[in-house]
Amino acid sequence: PIPDSPSLDAADSEILMSLSIYATGSPDADAEDLVETVRLYLESYPFAVLLPVQPMRCLPSHMSKLDYRGAGIEIAFLRKPSAEKGSVDGGIAVDVYPSGGKVCVVATRNAEGQAVPKTFSERAIVLGMVEGIEAMTKNCCAEMHGIFHLWQ
Repeated sequence: PIPDSPSLDAADSEILMSLSIYATGSPDADAEDLVETVRLYLESYPFAVLLPVQPMRCLPSHMSKLDYRGAGIEIAFLRKPSAEKGSVDGGIAVDVYPSGGKVCVVATRNAEGQAVPKTFSERAIVLGMVEGIEAMTKNCCAEMHGIFHLWQ
């Protein structure tokens, strides 16, 4: 952190988005298969299109940061490193896990390394992700319910 700059530690693990996906149509639809479908969809999602001037890195995460039970993706906002700051400027961690016959998708803020909040970038990514997951679920016989995000 920059000396004398405000700390963003309190916002480190704020939930930005939470939604549930239920399989429909097929009685033998497995939540584990749907988890894998959603995870693969998120890994292939073109997040850079949502923020073309924001350098970012999107990698699969196999270990959850917040004790959720699933894997997902980690989006890191990047900047030019300096003597005071590293190359990572916060990001978003997305966990995908099964829970009682449904699939839960939870996106949390990672404020590590941020001196200035990335609210605009987080909003663009979360809204794009909700829209994309909704379109994807219509194509694979599933429904989204319980959608929460900070920008409703």
